[in-house]
Amino acid sequence: MKRLSFALATLVVAVPALAQDVTLTPIPLDAATLDISGTWSYDTVVTGNTGPCPPVPAKKGELSIVAKDGVPVQVDVLSGELCGKPMHLMAGDIEWGNLVVGNAKTVDNEGGRAFNSMVAFFYSDKSASGHVESQYVHPGGMSCSWSYRIELKRP
Repeated sequence: MKRLSFALATLVVAVPALAQDVTLTPIPLDAATLDISGTWSYDTVVTGNTGPCPPVPAKKGELSIVAKDGVPVQVDVLSGELCGKPMHLMAGDIEWGNLVVGNAKTVDNEGGRAFNSMVAFFYSDKSASGHVESQYVHPGGMSCSWSYRIELKRP
């Protein structure tokens, strides 16, 4: 019984020390309950790319979100070329409390198509993070894709 008591006392003393090293992750809020419309600054970190297209660097810039009840959410990339000028407008909705937008467009005279999607998780009306996927598909079969982690902030 003494060994068991000593083991339990050691466990109780050790657990608070371990808890100090834990990184807390904020829980996203329902974007539908926040005022997310307006201009946001963004930073990206490239998390991967596939295919023969060159890798792209991390991006910084501004984007605008327009979210109104009963109307599809609009995202306009204003600067930083997160997805290139022909693809700067994305539309979507608030799904399961998260901003989900995307687009698709023919982008060259050979019939190549580009696709973008972004999912953002809002922690307040001033902070969000998420994931962006971009893809180019040529009718001849070649394709490339890029993925980014995105952070959104506003004052």
